[in-house]
Amino acid sequence: MQPRTTQQYLSVNVWAGILGDFFIEPCLLCIPMDGRAYRIFLQVLQEVFDVPPSLRCSSWYQHDGAPPHYGILVQ
Repeated sequence: MQPRTTQQYLSVNVWAGILGDFFIEPCLLCIPMDGRAYRIFLQVLQEVFDVPPSLRCSSWYQHDGAPPHYGILVQ
């Protein structure tokens, strides 16, 4: 009997945000995430979600150490 594998590699990127009492719903990122794609995501992020301007100006991003977070374009 030969071993068979039926599972394939699956990768899903999910992003969500919390700003004070304001919750930004989870967002599925279906494209492969590299530094360039992550930078574009960060630029578009504040336009897509209805974040109050007072929170937008005082927000900080906390990254989890994924390689795209440390790309030169992101920093």
